[in-house]
Amino acid sequence: MLDVEEAHGAVMAALRPLLMEMTGAVLPRLAQDSLVPRIAEMLHDQARAQGRQPVEIAAAPADLPQLEQLAGGGDGPDVTLVADDTLAAGQVYLRFGESEAELDLPGLLAGITEAVTGFFDEQTTGKAIA
Repeated sequence: MLDVEEAHGAVMAALRPLLMEMTGAVLPRLAQDSLVPRIAEMLHDQARAQGRQPVEIAAAPADLPQLEQLAGGGDGPDVTLVADDTLAAGQVYLRFGESEAELDLPGLLAGITEAVTGFFDEQTTGKAIA
């Protein structure tokens, strides 16, 4: 018969591969799918706070095709897309005059992966990972 600690350990051992697969395969796809809606939200917030000043969006060349819909005009601010070879897919800079905002999906995903790994390492060792 399993005691509580053995049962907990068995559950954690079973969950680790599932959650690691999610952080490695599922979340990156979801993050990429959320790129345009997140940037549109950032543009809306900026327009509400500072008016409709022109915006430059710098992104990896691979991201530009999906970002083109944001530069289509409409009732939003004037948007110029700029390819930046120094950025990874999912890294975007929005420049509004003198200010700048960053969206770093790879950094966000790395942080989630690190947190999940740290959680399971803590469960294995019984110590907090700083």
